[in-house]
Amino acid sequence: MNKDLFESLLAYKSIMAQAKILLRRGIITRKEYAHFDTMFTKKYGLSLDSMKYISSALSAIKPMVLMNVQDFDKDGFLLNTPGQTYDLRSGGKRGYAPQASDYITKQTLVSPDTDGKELWDKALDTFFCGDRQLIIDVVQRANQ
Repeated sequence: MNKDLFESLLAYKSIMAQAKILLRRGIITRKEYAHFDTMFTKKYGLSLDSMKYISSALSAIKPMVLMNVQDFDKDGFLLNTPGQTYDLRSGGKRGYAPQASDYITKQTLVSPDTDGKELWDKALDTFFCGDRQLIIDVVQRANQ
């Protein structure tokens, strides 16, 4: 199936889904619905044969690509960045190349970097009066 034919089918199906809503609500008649169907089938260059072929192909592939919403973002400890995915359970020390099998739908805008680390460390020293153990305790609690 070529891209143009596929896009035409999607446009046709979208329009006809809207027409079906209008039909159910009694805004248009069955005759008007049939007229829309004929008109948009011609507009998008779809023949009955191509419609049957495309519909059967889409029906066959649907179970292979259909996913449950619960499958996405299942692991809340994975942080997806533009460069790598980090498992926060390991303290984010090591990243790995993003994998589609993680099913992560969100991504940070930036990747972790050491730019500004000195400023951050200095701020923590100021906030916690240089108490390294207190800084470690607070940061670990915040990550729980």
